[in-house]
Amino acid sequence: MVILWAEKSSPDLGRLVDLHGIAILPVGSTEQHGPHLPTGTDHITAWELAKRVAEEVDALLLPLLPYGFSDDHFPMAGTISIGAETLKSVNRDITASLRRYGLRHLVILSGHAGHLGQIANIAYQLNLDSPPNGLKVHNISPYTAVPIEALATVLEEDMFIHAEELETSIMLYLRPDLVDMSKAVK
Repeated sequence: MVILWAEKSSPDLGRLVDLHGIAILPVGSTEQHGPHLPTGTDHITAWELAKRVAEEVDALLLPLLPYGFSDDHFPMAGTISIGAETLKSVNRDITASLRRYGLRHLVILSGHAGHLGQIANIAYQLNLDSPPNGLKVHNISPYTAVPIEALATVLEEDMFIHAEELETSIMLYLRPDLVDMSKAVK
């Protein structure tokens, strides 16, 4: 059973944080993904994967952050971007909030490959700034879980850029109802 942070009371969360010690923060983006995928592809990916991971590892699931750094997708319709420094600040502030409750691990699960560098940088900095027994921040993504060389042996496309075979395959697995393959182009 997934434990949704947003659906619990403050006293319940106090007990749940002590009991579980780990929370997952799904982070995505809202941006164009070609004619066949929805603009929410990245945050839908983050949310769906976070639900599965939270259930598997018995973690608390924080509310989704549906915006990320997506400036490179303007002027395509539907793109909503926050600045790279804003993204880092939001993650820093969320982590600071969670430290107050004695949480032991925070997993930032990103569904957007375009801001993996910013997430990695802030996770590294947050861990450096944390006391030895303090909250540890982990950074995972479906785009870093498997080496690119291994993906190249499975996928037919030569390049991994955006709204391509890899992202489409992930969405076909997680939410096939949102993929319109009749509109897909190479």
